[in-house]
Amino acid sequence: MNEEQQVQDYTPEFEAPVEEAAAEAAAGDPFGESFPETPELFIPPPDPQAHRGVIEGVEIFEAQTGSVGIKVNLRSIDVADVEESLTYWPPVLYTENIYATPDDYSTDVPEGKRQSPRQRYGAVIANSNKKADLQKLKALAADAGKTSADLNGHQVTDFASLVEALNILLTDVPVVFVMDVEKKAAGSQFADRLKVKRIENIKQADNPKAFKGLKRMWESQ
Repeated sequence: MNEEQQVQDYTPEFEAPVEEAAAEAAAGDPFGESFPETPELFIPPPDPQAHRGVIEGVEIFEAQTGSVGIKVNLRSIDVADVEESLTYWPPVLYTENIYATPDDYSTDVPEGKRQSPRQRYGAVIANSNKKADLQKLKALAADAGKTSADLNGHQVTDFASLVEALNILLTDVPVVFVMDVEKKAAGSQFADRLKVKRIENIKQADNPKAFKGLKRMWESQ
């Protein structure tokens, strides 16, 4: 499973409305006998896009299910009024104790999930390939020239202060963010909605081989 799929497994804010919409669609048209049959016009899903943008801030986000995530707010510099976000979902233990080691995390996969808390730790917090979500966020800040000095004495002692440190280091950092249709939303009111899938270094915007198959919005104006 790739990292994009791993993130999709933990987006609880989308699950309930998608399931409700699917149930409504399955119920059929209650007015079918009152109106003439009207053929539907097929509307293709929007093309996936890559936007140059800036990080507007990082904050704690709590879903209706109670899951707690790290929300990165984004603004496109290529298209006016495009403001989006990407939420990373760390395992529950990490939100309670950022000092817990990988061995403290369960290897059992919870019902309805595809990853164990320990696997989730590796995908979101840290792994030996340096490609976990938080590792990549810190790399973005470092590449933008940010250092511990920019924290101005702010101390990271718990989850809330860690998110605040990310906010300090990442706000106004230029990035490229990739948007695509939410796969779980097929057949729902979210079926034509683009959703941020990943955040990349702004330097990739100058790489002609990067973002193949995507609409590079800085070239589309």
